[in-house]
Amino acid sequence: MYDDPSLATAKPDVDGLEDGEAKKAAKKAKKAAKKQEEQNATETTAKDAKKDNDPKGEALVKTEKPLEEALKFLKPLQELSPSLIETQLLAFDVHFRRGIPLFSFSDI
Repeated sequence: MYDDPSLATAKPDVDGLEDGEAKKAAKKAKKAAKKQEEQNATETTAKDAKKDNDPKGEALVKTEKPLEEALKFLKPLQELSPSLIETQLLAFDVHFRRGIPLFSFSDI
């Protein structure tokens, strides 16, 4: 039916058949059309389905330099919300892990 949509609307050729045989032929044609439609649907879904090689996203999260990546997210936070304590704590944590002091006692 995918290749020839006219099959879905075509009536089975029942000229010259008796009433019982006509019903059987119509039922058989309907069953064949339904089977073809289901087959086309499964072929479409099989083609569209993609296998996820990393379902947990571990490869996406993996990075060579995690602290530099954290710094990329930290800078906009410091610019847009410098008064939030969460931003200040995050900045301290990132800089502390990088080994860079935020201030020295000579600055005070």
